[in-house]
Amino acid sequence: MVKYFTYHMKKTVIRFVVMALFLVMMANSFTVTSYSYMGIDNVNVSLSSFSVFAIVAPAIVAALEFSQFMNRRNLDTWFSLPISRRDLFIVHFANGAIQLIVSVLLGAVLAAVRIGMEPALDLAWLFPYILCVIGAMLLLYMLYSFFFVSANNVFDGCLFMSGAFFIPLSAFSIFQKFFLAFASRNSDFGGYDTLSKIPFDGAGIFSVIVDLASKFTALIEPSQDTEIYDSFYRVQTPEVSIPQACLWFAICIAAFMGAIYVFKTKKTEAVSGISETWFGYKILIPLCSCAILQTTAMATASMRGENGMSEWLSLAGLIPAFIGIFVAYVIFRRGVKFKISDLISAGVIIVFYIASFIIFKVAIG
Repeated sequence: MVKYFTYHMKKTVIRFVVMALFLVMMANSFTVTSYSYMGIDNVNVSLSSFSVFAIVAPAIVAALEFSQFMNRRNLDTWFSLPISRRDLFIVHFANGAIQLIVSVLLGAVLAAVRIGMEPALDLAWLFPYILCVIGAMLLLYMLYSFFFVSANNVFDGCLFMSGAFFIPLSAFSIFQKFFLAFASRNSDFGGYDTLSKIPFDGAGIFSVIVDLASKFTALIEPSQDTEIYDSFYRVQTPEVSIPQACLWFAICIAAFMGAIYVFKTKKTEAVSGISETWFGYKILIPLCSCAILQTTAMATASMRGENGMSEWLSLAGLIPAFIGIFVAYVIFRRGVKFKISDLISAGVIIVFYIASFIIFKVAIG
């Protein structure tokens, strides 16, 4: 295992160099910017380069680390090595994790230099931020790895990784619209006041990463000795949702364990074939379709008029819905050889759309 880890690390060193240089250049360009306005020198701090890296880089690394196991021609060679599948997964995952961590640390060194050159900035807050962003990045890497190894081919794996964003976004969107529809009649603020107290949102772990950057940016930048400024900044700076962070910590750890299990038990004959996993098209297509069609149903149901315009528009909305669902399942099945389960799923989507329109028509129409 150690020998293979050393071999694999040397083999992927160029990827690490490119990745590290990219983050270093971003940190150098965007971390600290100075400008003058009306004769006053101002300094702005932006940690967005680390947020972008923490969201995008783990997906790329997960695809590069595990894509070689989705090629039937060299699969027998990989699995004939004197190393278990579990250890093989851990080697590739650990190699990617080390490259991600070291890249962030190198970017942090340059960011520390840039921030340290400005006396008005508080450098001490950069270090806890880097620890937090590394932790969030590794959790997201676990989630991406699970979605990717659940697929049977590279294309599906890359598409499934988008589920880390679209699955929670779609689920929260469906809940949010139904909640607002029923709460609008009983609240002066249309239900948004109650909804704002819920410590979760559709962006999930991505929201945590972005909020971390905003929070620590406010701590690093110089504070003003005015009550008005302090009050404004407390309102404008988002707080990191601890319940949401804890929830996604548990989800990502479970995803990591699931990725190991899937990698160990995947049948070699399924590689390069159609991905039948429940954490792929079987969830993405119906859930995302329902979220999109629910938005259409809500928009058409809220239209006013006595000529049945909203009903006609809701029926017209079924046409692009049918086309979109058909195309999605063609991509899933690589053709038009649909299964009974696909037809049932498509039927459930249409029924959900019609039911949503009726519910919204009663609630807000």
